[in-house]
Amino acid sequence: MPDYPGNRYFNTFGNFLENPRAGLVFVDFERGDLLHLWGDVEIAWQRNSDGMQRAFTVCVRRGLRRIAVVPLNWEDGSVPGCSSE
Repeated sequence: MPDYPGNRYFNTFGNFLENPRAGLVFVDFERGDLLHLWGDVEIAWQRNSDGMQRAFTVCVRRGLRRIAVVPLNWEDGSVPGCSSE
């Protein structure tokens, strides 16, 4: 994930300097599946004409796929159990 000016990832990079680990969650809203990934982070520093740029990569060490655990139905735009009032 590259660091673009104004994308507010500065705190993320600061956290990675202190603790270079990350957890990511990907949601499949159509099926209700979740993919959890955990790994180690490496930061790449590059200087270009815009100044110093940062990017990070995650080396995945562990993953878990959870099938049909998100009980939301987005077809009609409503969330079950939530009223529109």
